[in-house]
Order: sequence, then C-alpha cells, then structure tokens
Amino acid sequence: MSGKPFMTFVTLLLVLSFFATYCFAREGAFILVSRRLLSEDLVEGSPFNVTYEVHNAGNSDAQKVVLEDPNFGNQDFMVLNGSVTLTWDVVVAGEKKVTVVTVQPLHAGDFGARPLRLSYRSSKTNVEHESVALASEILFVYTRAVYERLKGSHLLAWSVFFLGTCVIVGVPFVVYILGDQSLRKTKRKTK
Repeated sequence: MSGKPFMTFVTLLLVLSFFATYCFAREGAFILVSRRLLSEDLVEGSPFNVTYEVHNAGNSDAQKVVLEDPNFGNQDFMVLNGSVTLTWDVVVAGEKKVTVVTVQPLHAGDFGARPLRLSYRSSKTNVEHESVALASEILFVYTRAVYERLKGSHLLAWSVFFLGTCVIVGVPFVVYILGDQSLRKTKRKTK
C-alpha cells in the first residue's frame, strides 16, 4: 500500500482503536499476571528460575497487591532466592512489575500446578479484588540419571561407535593392502 489509501487506512485504524479504548476501558485497576519457568527441563537438585510479571492494565492504581504461588516453597520445591508470596504497596496504572525467584526441585516426578492467588484493591473504586489464576499444567521433574540419558552429550557412546566403525572398515582395508603388496612382491620374483 502506498499514498492516500494507506494514510486513510492508518487514520481509520487509529480512530477505531481510540473508540474501542474509550468504549471498553475498565474503571479502576485491572491486574494481569503471568508466571514463566525459565528452564525448559526441570531436573532434581538443579535450581531453575521462575519469573512473575504483574501488569496493571487498568486506568487507576492498584494498592496492597499480593500474589501467592502455592506450588513452590513446600516439601517438593525449595526456594533458594526470593519469595513466592509477592507484595507491592502500589502498582501504578500501566506499570509492570517483574520478579525472579530461584527454586530447586527436591524430588523427581509429576507435580500438578496449583493456581496462583491474587488480591488487590483499586484506588479509584476502592473495591477489593481477589482472583485465582487457572493452571492446567503439570510440572515434570527428571532424575539426574534420566536427564543425562535423554539430553546428555553422549560423547562416550559416539566415541565407541566411531572406534567400532574404524575397526570394521579399517581392518579389511589393511588386510587388502598387505595382501596386495605381498602378491605384487611374489609376481616380481616370478618374472
């Protein structure tokens, strides 16, 4: 697109976005929460990081924001750095808070993730909000031996394979060369 039709399209898009923002704007604070595991594979005894992002998508400040994660800090996971109960006095409208917690799994196995609990008070409407984030994920923690077998470098196995291949291919080749040389020597002597 170029020229006037493109500018008309952009102008229309801007007008529609402002209209949608005006019509569907939420009164008060509106908190969005995300939890992300920064490690692809969880291994028993190896620490990993969990990132919590709290974003106020509303048009007023959120006060007394409390986020609790009941999945970590129990008999299955030990919190090494940080806390799984996060509190902020104020989260300003449009602000994003990011916290990283270091956790270490103590046991291998499947762990059903329990939902996060969030509570906050909107400064504009002075209404207390409590919500529970749905969590349908299962955390699977590998034992060290299984993880090494699945994801390890396998250097020893490939070295043995390479040496075996060299023996299988190399020995017949050496026998052929030595036999060919001795055959040529006997042909020269007979001539």
